[in-house]
Amino acid sequence: MKREVAWLAVSGWMVAALLLTACASAVVEEKAEKVAPKEEVVAPKEEVVVPKEEVVVPKKGVAEPQYGGTLTLMTSSDMGTTWDSNSYLARTPHSWDYKIAHEQLLVPDPLKGPAGTKAWKGMASIKFGPELFAGNLAESWEIAEPDTMKFKIRKGVYWQNRPPVNGAELTPEDVVYNYIYFNGHQASIQHRLYPYFGLDFKLNLENLRKVIYVDPDDPRTVVFKGDLGNLWMNLATFHPVMWGTAFGPLEDALKGPGYGGWRGVVGTGAMILTDYVMDSVITFERNPNYWKKDPLHPQNQLPYIDRMKILIIPDLSTQQAALRTGKIDVLTNLKPDDARSLMKTNPELLSASDWSGSVMGFHLRHDVKPIDDVRVRRALQMAINRDEIINDYYGGEAIKWFWPAFPHVEIARYMVPFEEMPRDVQELYEYHPDKAKQLLAEAGYPDGFQTSVTVSSTSTEDIEVLQIIQAYWAKVGVKLELDIKDPTIAATMRTKFTYKGGYAGGQTVGAEFDLFVFSHPANQWNLSRSNVPLIDEVYRAVMKNYFNPEEKARIYRENYADMHRAVIRFLLAIPKIYSLWQPWLGGYYGEQSGARYLSTLPAFASEYAWIDQELKKAMGR
Repeated sequence: MKREVAWLAVSGWMVAALLLTACASAVVEEKAEKVAPKEEVVAPKEEVVVPKEEVVVPKKGVAEPQYGGTLTLMTSSDMGTTWDSNSYLARTPHSWDYKIAHEQLLVPDPLKGPAGTKAWKGMASIKFGPELFAGNLAESWEIAEPDTMKFKIRKGVYWQNRPPVNGAELTPEDVVYNYIYFNGHQASIQHRLYPYFGLDFKLNLENLRKVIYVDPDDPRTVVFKGDLGNLWMNLATFHPVMWGTAFGPLEDALKGPGYGGWRGVVGTGAMILTDYVMDSVITFERNPNYWKKDPLHPQNQLPYIDRMKILIIPDLSTQQAALRTGKIDVLTNLKPDDARSLMKTNPELLSASDWSGSVMGFHLRHDVKPIDDVRVRRALQMAINRDEIINDYYGGEAIKWFWPAFPHVEIARYMVPFEEMPRDVQELYEYHPDKAKQLLAEAGYPDGFQTSVTVSSTSTEDIEVLQIIQAYWAKVGVKLELDIKDPTIAATMRTKFTYKGGYAGGQTVGAEFDLFVFSHPANQWNLSRSNVPLIDEVYRAVMKNYFNPEEKARIYRENYADMHRAVIRFLLAIPKIYSLWQPWLGGYYGEQSGARYLSTLPAFASEYAWIDQELKKAMGR
């Protein structure tokens, strides 16, 4: 079948048109009757608390951005030794430099975000579709061939003025260097994270240069060759440009230490890392040579703030006290009870809410008995009273129906409502202990069996919910042992797959990215060790049609029921989360991921933030 070549171009930040067409035969066999994608978007309403009369607050929508001041945020843990760029290659916890000092080729379009058309909200870890992106370091991009993407690198973008780049202009050669370094470095684990990427990450340098290179016909354009969907997901819209040719010959750099520490951090971003005090504070200063203007206020040069401070505050109660007293400007990912408490004591705080991007759930290994039998997995599903967990544990502020898509505004088109599912699928998410016992008996376990789940001792919520699961499963004869480990030991067991029965930990959602990360047998985050051919087929079909949202939605809808019947992992609930921020903070709407990288982060796109210093002073802060 012929594939039409799609072309997409973005001029600066003002998106004149988004022209993406792609045709491809789906791996999944088409059914006679196709269910049209549901266009209704279910999005949580934004909640804004009206302050008391005696509190000085700005008039909503009136204030214009102001220059100057300090933005103060917080992080719950000190990144310590992970400042080196090679920690990013190994996918250890990301340091603040990766979120603030660097930039991506493309970013979610601010004109389509919370301050614009509201097509994206950015409060959860959701992979956005191509239609929501705008140019950044790349001013335009195109699909040139069925296996080729091209990115035209923007002129007038400069590295921050520190060694070894010393304020030089960013070049296409720098971008090529960056991605070959990222994928070819000896510390990189890309081949385990992204097995479908389309590149052999164990290739030598010569072969990497054949699939990532400067276009010989256009010296401003970088060419990537490989599977288009994964090229988009894992290069263009996820990983930042962190290294350039000034770091030395690639042959040497691929074996080298990267930055060597926080003082070596250098990028093209709006803020420059200038100081780091262990277990205390991380400081950034304004980049005086930053290239970007505010698309919402095109006359304004970014950034607005003079500096940013990241306070290291491990304790949740101390974090909340810091917000109450105005010591920090933002606190995100709050549970409903905590958010309500803060809004009661500080009614001047502004707020937004959405469903979390992290799932409460756990994995049981499919490669050990009796979990290898889908009847056993279905029995365990029906032995859990999710409605009771949602009402009693989450106070009603959670939902049980999600995966592989979810009713976030960004990907709601791919979700099939619970009410449209066949009855047997609905039963998997209802409480049916009698049917669970029957299935266990059919599978040869009329008296139940024993299994275990490994969990970190610091994962309090996971432990509490697993104890509830223990009680449910005991009623059908299944004894669940909680293998509670030191967090370091638990993490090692997770990465080496040495846990016996299963593993519990935070999981994300987000359509194809979720299928990819947690369900593909070659992925290191497939903690169930599952190998379900249907998932492989659906993922490949989605990737082939990545730039065709309607076809992607059709593929999901036609396979939704069967994917749930496979019971790949045990997903329990997704709770509501809140973001709260001070009334003097402008250019912020509760987002914590959308305007920067696409994983849940405690940092938004700080170049758009501004401080109403007069209001802050009037409020005594």
